[in-house]
Amino acid sequence: MSINIYSQVLQYVLERVSNYCHERGAWEEPGVNNLVPHDCANAYSMARYLVQDVAFDHYISVAPEGHIYGYFFSRIGIQPLAVSVDYPPTNLVAIDDLFQIAGGTVLIIEDDVIGGGTLRIVTSELIKFKPHRLSLFLGHSKIFQHFENIPKEIEQVYIAEDNLSDAYYAYREQEFIEEFKNEASQALG
Repeated sequence: MSINIYSQVLQYVLERVSNYCHERGAWEEPGVNNLVPHDCANAYSMARYLVQDVAFDHYISVAPEGHIYGYFFSRIGIQPLAVSVDYPPTNLVAIDDLFQIAGGTVLIIEDDVIGGGTLRIVTSELIKFKPHRLSLFLGHSKIFQHFENIPKEIEQVYIAEDNLSDAYYAYREQEFIEEFKNEASQALG
């Protein structure tokens, strides 16, 4: 794989992620919201795995950083519902109608869990709609996570290091590049 092709694809995808976040109402703020995926190849592979192999009834991205990973779900045909939590976390605003999650399996899409305040607010709001099960996808690496702060209502946590084999990273990276390279070449010329 050419470094130039990889750079083009990465530049293209980072622009698409940023545009997607803006369309969903999330903006970068200096030192607060860095709207960049931790690892694009893993994010794309996890979205495919969680949609094709695990499958949920509903996907919900938590603004602002959850939209980063929500982009990869939208890329494969799933438009996540969106919620936003202010900072510091005190209030949730449902951007999309959440009544539809009643009785269904729900995957919450986030980047990380540190203190757990955002997830507690999201979880307490979502359980009002009586979903069958809540699960969580965290896009950031394991070393950034404070798993002890995940609310007990979340039954399963998905993270790349636990669900994708390290042995196949080169394959995932190539698959990611193949998915985006034609568009990137056309867009970046």
